Amino acid sequence: MYRYGCLSVLLILFTFSPHSQQDTAGKTGYKKWFQQAEKWYTSSNSTTVTDSLALTAYQHVLSLLNKENIINETLLDCYLKIGILQMTNNENDLAQVNFMKAMDAWQKNGQLPDSLLFQHFLYTGSIQYSHNDLDSAILYYKKAEVISSRFPEIADVQRLYNKLGALYYETGDYNKSIRYFEKAVSVEEAKKSPNSSFIVNYKNNIATALLKLGEYDLALVKYKELLRYQVSEDELYINIGIACIEKGSPEEGLAYLRQVKQNGPLKYNNLSRAFLKANRYDSALYYNQLAIKFFSGKFSVTKNIDLGWALRYKADIEIKRGHPKLALNDYQSAMTRLLPDFNDTNIVKNPEAFSALQNFSFLFDLLTAKGNAFNELDRQEPDKKYLQNALSAYSAALDLARHVERTYSSDDARLFLKNKVNPACSNAISLALLLYHQTKDAQYIANAFKYAENNKASVLQAGLQQLELSGIAGLPADLLATEKKYKTLIAKLGIQAAQLVDSAVLRPLQKKSQETELLLATVQEKLDDNPSYHSLKFDYRSVSADSVINAIKNDEAVLAYYYTAEKLICFVLTKEGLDFSAIEMPADLINNINALRKELASASGADRKSTDELARQLNQILVEPVMEKIKSKKHLVIIPYNEICYVPFELLKDRKEGTLLLNRFGITYNYSANFLFDDEKDNPENYKVLAMAPFAGEAKSDAILPALRSSAAEIMGLPGNSIVDSSATKSRFIALAGNYPVIHLATHAVANDEDPLGCYVEFYGVKEDETANHRLYEKEIYNMNLKSAKLLILSACETGNGLLVNGEGIVSLSRAFSYAGCKSVITSLWKADDVATAFITKKLHLYLQKGISKDIALQQAKMDYLNNSDIEDRYKTPSYWAHLVLIGNHQPIVRAKANWIIPAILFVVSSIMLIWYTRKKTGCNKCTR
Repeated sequence: MYRYGCLSVLLILFTFSPHSQQDTAGKTGYKKWFQQAEKWYTSSNSTTVTDSLALTAYQHVLSLLNKENIINETLLDCYLKIGILQMTNNENDLAQVNFMKAMDAWQKNGQLPDSLLFQHFLYTGSIQYSHNDLDSAILYYKKAEVISSRFPEIADVQRLYNKLGALYYETGDYNKSIRYFEKAVSVEEAKKSPNSSFIVNYKNNIATALLKLGEYDLALVKYKELLRYQVSEDELYINIGIACIEKGSPEEGLAYLRQVKQNGPLKYNNLSRAFLKANRYDSALYYNQLAIKFFSGKFSVTKNIDLGWALRYKADIEIKRGHPKLALNDYQSAMTRLLPDFNDTNIVKNPEAFSALQNFSFLFDLLTAKGNAFNELDRQEPDKKYLQNALSAYSAALDLARHVERTYSSDDARLFLKNKVNPACSNAISLALLLYHQTKDAQYIANAFKYAENNKASVLQAGLQQLELSGIAGLPADLLATEKKYKTLIAKLGIQAAQLVDSAVLRPLQKKSQETELLLATVQEKLDDNPSYHSLKFDYRSVSADSVINAIKNDEAVLAYYYTAEKLICFVLTKEGLDFSAIEMPADLINNINALRKELASASGADRKSTDELARQLNQILVEPVMEKIKSKKHLVIIPYNEICYVPFELLKDRKEGTLLLNRFGITYNYSANFLFDDEKDNPENYKVLAMAPFAGEAKSDAILPALRSSAAEIMGLPGNSIVDSSATKSRFIALAGNYPVIHLATHAVANDEDPLGCYVEFYGVKEDETANHRLYEKEIYNMNLKSAKLLILSACETGNGLLVNGEGIVSLSRAFSYAGCKSVITSLWKADDVATAFITKKLHLYLQKGISKDIALQQAKMDYLNNSDIEDRYKTPSYWAHLVLIGNHQPIVRAKANWIIPAILFVVSSIMLIWYTRKKTGCNKCTR
C-alpha cells in the first residue's frame, strides 16, 4: 500500500545491543526483527518516526538474510516495504533499485511463486509512469496483469486496474480507461472493509474520463455524488469546476474552484482557465502568475505537467490579448515540460518521432495552438514563413494523431479521436492551398491531398490492417482464436444490451461486456509482443499523390473531394499528374444533397423535374470544374467526403446537353486514396457465386417480412450455390461466405442513421425466432473474415445508407463488409425497387462472367435498363436505377475468356492458303524441270 507523509532524517531511537549483533539470520533472529518492522510499518498511527524505525528494521533484516545468502519470501517482502517507504519519501530511484533487487533474488531462487513479484511490478510500473517512460510502465503493468489473471484475489489488484485505467486515459483511450476504473471499483467494493478513499479515487477517475468524452452532465452527477464521502474534497471541487468550464459555465466553475482549500498550481491553473473562458483576462493572468511562481527556483528546469499547463494558459491569455509572438514562446516551453526527450526551445521546431505517449491530448492541443498562433502572427505581419511554420505544427499534430490511433484497439476510441483531429486537418489543408497560391509550389497541393486522404476513413484502414495482421505467419493460433472469440462475444453482448430496457437485466450484460473487453485487451497486448505484428501495426502506409499517379492506368481518373468552411476542393489525379479545383463553398451544397436524397427515397413520389434540376446543379458544382481534365478517361474513381458520400454521381447531368455521367464513365467509389492499391492478382478462372434470397417464395403467415417476388429470378441460373427461402439462413451464410469470390444477397435490410446497432441484413426466420437467429447485425459483420470475396452484391434496401461520421464516411452495412475484407461491394443508397434491381443485377452478372471490369459491367447493366424498350418510361427515373453503386476496386473478377471464333476462322483460312501456296509452288517446280 502507499504511505503518506514525508520521512525526515531522524536520530534512531534504539541501538543494536551486543546480543542483537551476535544474533545471526537463524530461524529466530531475522524473524524477530521482521516482526518488529511489521508492527511499525502497519501501525494505525504511523508517523515519520515509525516509518523511519520500520525502514531501519527492514534494512537490518536484509543484511542478516543476505549475509547468510537466504532468499525467501521475507527477503522479497523487505525489498517491497523498503521501496514503498522510499517512494513515500519521494526517493523513487532508490525504491526502484530495491524492487529490481527483489526481482533478481526471485530469479536466483527459482522456487518462489511469481505472485510475490506482483507488487514489485506494480510499483516499478508506477515509477516508470511518473518518469513519463510509458513503454516501460506498460511492460511492468503487463507483468503484474499476467500474475493477477492467475491470482484474481491477490492484494492490491484494484491498484493495478486503476493504474491501467490511468495509462489508457493519458493516451486518450477514454472508454478503455473507464473499463479498468470500473473493475477497480468492483474489486474494492467487494471487500469486507472497502477503503472509501480508494472508491472515491476510482469513481473520480471514471467521471474524469466521461468528462473527456464530452459527457459533462453525467460527469457532474458522479462528481457531486462523491462529495458525500467527504474524501478528497479539494480534488472533487476542482473537477466539478473543470466540468462546468467545459460545459460553458465558467462562472459556475469559479464558484466551485473557490471552495478548494489548498492553494497550489492545480487550483491556480483552473482559476486562470475559468477567468480566461469568462473573458476576464486580468484575473486570468493574476492566477496564472501565481501558478508559475509556484515553480520558481529549482522546479523551473524540471519536466512538470502542471508547469506545462500554466505556460499553456499564459500563452492562451497572450493570444486573447493579441500577442501571438509571446504566446509562441510559451507554447514551446510548455511542450518542453511535457515530453521527456524534447528540449528544443526554438519555436519553429516540433517533435518528429512519437512513442507511446502520456498526455497525448495535451501535446496535440499544444501543436495545434502553435499552428493557430503562427496563423495569427501572419495576419498581423504577413510573411509566408509564418504560414510555413503553422503548417509544420499542424502536420506534426496530424502525425501524432495517426501514431496514437494505431495504439487504440477499439473503433470507438478511434472514432472519438476523429472529432479532435478533423479541425487540425481542415486548417492544414486550407493553409497548404493558401501557400500554393502565394508560392505556386505544387508540393503544397500534394501536401493538401495527403492530409485529406490520410484522414479519410482512417478507422476503416486500421480495421483492415488488423485483419491483415491476423494472417502473419507465426502468430499463436490459440491467441488469434481467443481474440476472435472475445470480439464475437462483445458484439453479441452489445446487440443484446441494445434491445433491453430493464436495468436489472442490462447491468449484468454490461458487466460481462466490460470484463470481456479487458480480456480482449490482454490478448491483443500479447499479440503486440510479436515483432512482425507490432511492425505492421505501426506501418502507416501514408498515401501520396505520386503513389496514386504511379498506380492508376492511362484510362483512369480519380476525383478526391474535401471541403472546408470556405472552399470546396476537388483533387484530380490522372496519369498526367495532380491537379485540383477549389471554388467557394456553395452555401446550398448540403441542402441540395439532402433534397436529392429525399426525392430519390421514394420512387413513386419523386418529382422528375426537381430531381433533374438537382442533378444538373450538383453536376455543375462537383464535376464541371474538372471535366476538361477527365473527359478522355473511361474509368472514374470518386472519393467523396462527408455528405458528398450520399451523391450517386451516375445520375448527374451536363447542364447544356443533359447527358448523364453514367454514359461517359464507369464509376467506382472508394473511402480513401489509401484503398486504391488493393490489386487483385489472383483472379479465379471460374465465376462462382454464393447467392441467397431468403424471401423469394410466397409470403407465409409466420413470415417475419414480406416476400420479394423478383429476388428468385434475380439469382436464378447463377453459377455456384443459389439458396432460397427457408434454406437461406444466417448460420448457413456465415458458414459459406468465406468460400466464394462473389456473394449476392437479395433480401431485406435495415439501416439506422442514429444507431449503428440498428443496421442489419435479414435472413430467413419466423416470428417466434429470436431476432439474433435471423438478423446479421453490422457489429457481427465486422468480425467476419471475407478476404476471399472479390465482390459482394447487397441487393437490399438502403444498405449503403447509415450514420455519417465526420472525416470517416458513412458507417453502413456496406462499409462493414469492406471492413471484413471484401474487396468490392455493390450496395444500395436508398430503398430499392425489386423489379428494377433484379433486371440490373441479372445483366451485371452476365457482363462480369465475361471478365468485364466491375464498373463497366454495372454501367452497361444500367444502360441496358434505360435502353430497354419494354420498360415503361415512368420506371426509368434515377429512383429506379441509380441506387446501386460500386465501392472498392473495379478490376474484373475473372480473366476475360478469349473469343476463339474469329481466331479459328483466321487459322482455317491461313491453313488453306498455305496449302494452296505450297502445292502451287511444287507444281511450278515440276514444270521447270
